Amino acid sequence: MPSFPRITAGLALAVLATAVTACGGGQDGAGKAATVEIWVRQHAAGNLQSAAKAYNAKGGTQIKVTPVPNDDWVTKVTAAAGARRLPDILSLDVVTLPQMIKQGIAGDITDKVAALPFKDKLLPGHMRLATVDGKTYAVPGGADVSALFYNKTLFKKAGLDPDQPPTNFAELKEDAKKITALGDGVKGFYFSGNCTGCNAFTWMPVLWAGGGDLLSPDGKTATVDTPQVKAALKAYNDLWKSGDVPEDAKTDDGKNFSSAFTTGKVGMQAIGAFALPDYKAKFPDLDFGVAPIPGVDGGQGAFAGGDVLSISSTSANPGPAWDFLTYFLSEEVQVEVLAKSGALVLRTDLAENAYAKQDPKVVQMNKLLAIAKTPKAVPYNELVNDVNGPFLSLVTQGMVGGDVDRTTADVQARFTEILQSDAG
Repeated sequence: MPSFPRITAGLALAVLATAVTACGGGQDGAGKAATVEIWVRQHAAGNLQSAAKAYNAKGGTQIKVTPVPNDDWVTKVTAAAGARRLPDILSLDVVTLPQMIKQGIAGDITDKVAALPFKDKLLPGHMRLATVDGKTYAVPGGADVSALFYNKTLFKKAGLDPDQPPTNFAELKEDAKKITALGDGVKGFYFSGNCTGCNAFTWMPVLWAGGGDLLSPDGKTATVDTPQVKAALKAYNDLWKSGDVPEDAKTDDGKNFSSAFTTGKVGMQAIGAFALPDYKAKFPDLDFGVAPIPGVDGGQGAFAGGDVLSISSTSANPGPAWDFLTYFLSEEVQVEVLAKSGALVLRTDLAENAYAKQDPKVVQMNKLLAIAKTPKAVPYNELVNDVNGPFLSLVTQGMVGGDVDRTTADVQARFTEILQSDAG
């Protein structure tokens, strides 16, 4: 399961506003090879370490990758910024990037990115968050994407075509009803009814597929109290009220987010690419397909999660750091390191690489990254990931509780309050 951050980044990083200056970085000593240091959250270190090993073997600039335990990440970055001792490159959770840009942690790499021959092939969801006021501050560093997983065995037993997943919620509800009718504890659909990150990752795409959003494109205005949001909440609540979702899903805070589907008693669930390696290794008999998450009336949606790589604003080696990032994004590394390891690639033009083609599900996930979105807001953690924040109310009171009109009005007000406080 991915690490859905629950920290309040705005509070933890507020000290950085005066601690970090604009990107200016010094130069290497004459004739001396640079050492470029990268900090990365521990769970996301593997591919960076592999790429660094290959890069270091070429001689010259050396790359030092430092994995940081997830729980220590904010404290370490905060302390380093205050002391002006940030590493050359930071691997950041993509949803926290707007906060890092605002606080001056991420350096401006606009011209460097613009010169890449494949700049238009970099994952659009990641690059949208990396761009503020026409300037670019990061490139993709790792990817996950949400999709609808469906159990083909249960589809067949219910008389459904295992090669025809639902394309709208009318179809999804009908399919779920037929699967639940199989009995023996089988249910047509699953979602974690008390989880912030899980539902951001899997329900927001339902909303996006229908043309709605919780925020304006610039992430500064709440758009919660709208017909599109209400329709997407009602779609989930209809599944809940119909009895097509397990009763214990109501209290699931994410503990069963990736395991419920593996029981073989869940017909459909929106999950993510992160689950594929585990399912393949531990549940080889689980016959399932993956598809785009449908909107209420059609359309396709997906959430682009993962990481971005940013040259810090205090890097002493911005040139060598960029050389490594260019290498990391090259076809050689994207295919022979990331794709070979089973990871998703960070360029849309490499979606159907030789390794991905060994599993059609991976190809599908790579292709979904071309349409996937990522919510853009500086106070994202306060709005969405905070367990005491307003987004959880949409889940517990809207999706499960069914009080859609009151909930959207209340959450609209709470979103607006947080956004205005951040702007002030």
